[in-house]
Amino acid sequence: MKKKSHAALFIGCLMASCIIIPIVFLLVSWQTNKMKNTPPQKADLVATEVPASGSPEKNPEDVTENTEAAVSSESMTTVDASYFDDALFIGDSRTVGLKEYGTLNNATFFANTGLSIYDATSDPLEVDGLGTLSLHDLLSSQHYGKIYLMLGINELGFNLDQTVNKYSELVGQLKALQPDAIIYLEANLHVTADRSASDSTFNNANIDQFNAQIASLVDHETVFYLDANELFDDETGNLNPDYTNDDTHPLGKYYATWCDWLCQHAVVR
Repeated sequence: MKKKSHAALFIGCLMASCIIIPIVFLLVSWQTNKMKNTPPQKADLVATEVPASGSPEKNPEDVTENTEAAVSSESMTTVDASYFDDALFIGDSRTVGLKEYGTLNNATFFANTGLSIYDATSDPLEVDGLGTLSLHDLLSSQHYGKIYLMLGINELGFNLDQTVNKYSELVGQLKALQPDAIIYLEANLHVTADRSASDSTFNNANIDQFNAQIASLVDHETVFYLDANELFDDETGNLNPDYTNDDTHPLGKYYATWCDWLCQHAVVR
């Protein structure tokens, strides 16, 4: 009897295994495929408020200008504010700061806090004097002599290759829709050393990695690269904490200085 009981138990276990194992396998395979098909997740965005004031001990105007600027083979020259009368600025909260606190009053701004390369071509924005329209409609209906593009900080939580591809596609659209424009690809500004050391996503190593990808897109003919970090960085290559109160954005009063810097780094044909 014991032998028959053991045999029955063995057969029962074997049959149960034949049923359970395939089910487990199917569940594991389903979960794996689900993970593979899930798009890259976005990390928390950087702070979007532009600090309006502060009392730093130093001024970016005191920073020694690097006359070898950027990666353009064509030398930059100095212009006045009228150079930007036919300029379009595309960007996120830093570009919003240029609009609100800068001195380039006749330029056009397609900018919004939190704007990313993934929604820049799809989300319509309010543009002063033109109403609410998409970037494509703006580029199709207006003529610009210069286009300044600063995007990338909000995208650091995404896959780098995907983001660079989207950025490159946008540059291609700018060239196609505005073939006469000089296009400036602006480096993303650094964060302070404190934030860089404490944030696994929004840190200067990641910012520099993305900026290097931006710089590789220049052609030295119609597309140029500008890096204003030389204006705001301290001696360690991080955003100077004297120039910010949120570890991320320059204080509002320094956007005018940034505009002066842009005037000193222009291509004139």
